[in-house]
Amino acid sequence: MISPSALATFEKDRDEYYLKYLSEPKPERSPQSEPASVGSAFDARVKANLMADLLGVHCGETHDALFESQVEPHNRDFALNAGLHCFNSYLHCGAYRDLATMMEDAQEEPQFEFNADVTIDGIPLFGKPDARFVDANGNHIVLDWKVNGYCGKANTSPAKGYALCRDGLGYPKPSRSHGKSHKLYKPRDHNGVEINDFNLEHISIDWADQLTMYGWMMGETPGDEIIVCIDQITGKGIEGSNPALRIANHRATVSKDYQLNLVKRLKDMWGRVQSGQIFEGSAEKCAEICRRLDNVAVAVQSDGTAQGDFLAQCFRGSSIYRAR
Repeated sequence: MISPSALATFEKDRDEYYLKYLSEPKPERSPQSEPASVGSAFDARVKANLMADLLGVHCGETHDALFESQVEPHNRDFALNAGLHCFNSYLHCGAYRDLATMMEDAQEEPQFEFNADVTIDGIPLFGKPDARFVDANGNHIVLDWKVNGYCGKANTSPAKGYALCRDGLGYPKPSRSHGKSHKLYKPRDHNGVEINDFNLEHISIDWADQLTMYGWMMGETPGDEIIVCIDQITGKGIEGSNPALRIANHRATVSKDYQLNLVKRLKDMWGRVQSGQIFEGSAEKCAEICRRLDNVAVAVQSDGTAQGDFLAQCFRGSSIYRAR
């Protein structure tokens, strides 16, 4: 089955795709990084609170279950505080209230933290959408949360095209973007919801691919004009303190032409995977590359020790063993 992350890896780094999904044996997954753990910790916090406020589930138990399933043990002490800081900023700026208000009027119960799959033109797709709901006007909305730059020392800017950017915690005075929209945000009404007239693929191809595929998994047909939303938290490092955070709201659709082209890209990928012709060139050349990468997969197997884990990761990342 193809997930959004599998498609991205296939198109950006074919060797890495083969190692991750097809090699024998498959290398062990890299340990979760601190930045990734922050996003997972915030994800657990915001979903638990929304599920409590909207669906009446127990917030603490839900948070603990999500947190432990998403944040690896070596990151939990750090991520618990970081996720709470992100969530408090999300509350502070009003983004949580705005989203909860939209979801309160939903025509059916919002969905959170679920596996989804669908087959499109014979291509099996799989993913794990953050949230999906149908608003009071009948709009089908797919939402994803992003946390970027929390662990960085420099300032991380939100992606272009945001409808509204607001300061979270940590700013002694308002930032230049506070309370403003991006210059590439051109508002238009979409059945009672204000969205960007620029489609999401003009803002981020990765985001457009991911949320489009999630929409299909939720029952939409390729080409349907569903609303896709990203709530993005970005950080600005502060010495000796939690980072200052901004929250940017992105609201858009993905064009029909882009969606249909995405189907073509997926067909090409699935056809190559099914045929075994993963790499460009002759069948002999492709087979040789696969054999070399299988040898890499064997070489990066850890012996189970900390030193073995470290050496395996160094080996896997070395350009010496990835060069052709």
